[in-house]
Amino acid sequence: KTSSSQNWMSMMCGAPIEMTGVTSNEWTRENHKISPAAVNKQGIFPTVFDCIREQKPGARMEAYIEWADETRLYDMSVFDEVLCSDAEAKVWYDADQLLDAAFASYLENEPDLLFVSIDYPDHVGHSSGHETQDYFDCIHHMDEMVGKFVKDLETRDMLKDAVIFIVAD
Repeated sequence: KTSSSQNWMSMMCGAPIEMTGVTSNEWTRENHKISPAAVNKQGIFPTVFDCIREQKPGARMEAYIEWADETRLYDMSVFDEVLCSDAEAKVWYDADQLLDAAFASYLENEPDLLFVSIDYPDHVGHSSGHETQDYFDCIHHMDEMVGKFVKDLETRDMLKDAVIFIVAD
């Protein structure tokens, strides 16, 4: 059984699960075992996105999220732009589409924060196995896409003002 929800929430909050209250992939705002130690205006533990919005109300923040269910973890209203798969609307973006859209938007709009969450490597790991050729090929492809983006930032002299975090659950 995977534990993506609590890992993502901990990474986006900088807090352990006993503080966020997100203890499993089955967690919802209405159905949880542990109450969060602090809450935002939506009644969930505040993320780094909440903190940035509070401290810099004029900051432009964009989110590109492949795993639609991940959005239940965060207050998505703090973002100025959101592109996300939507299970209810049956709209699916693959990793390449999301990365292309996110990187193009960053180069054009220069948001203060660009959050990109790609589920594809995790999916490949679970379906084909971790440490398989399919998994390594997937990681290599994602690395190439990020590398192209970094080169684009260098070419436009934008890298000196960028901070890039790459994390995985």
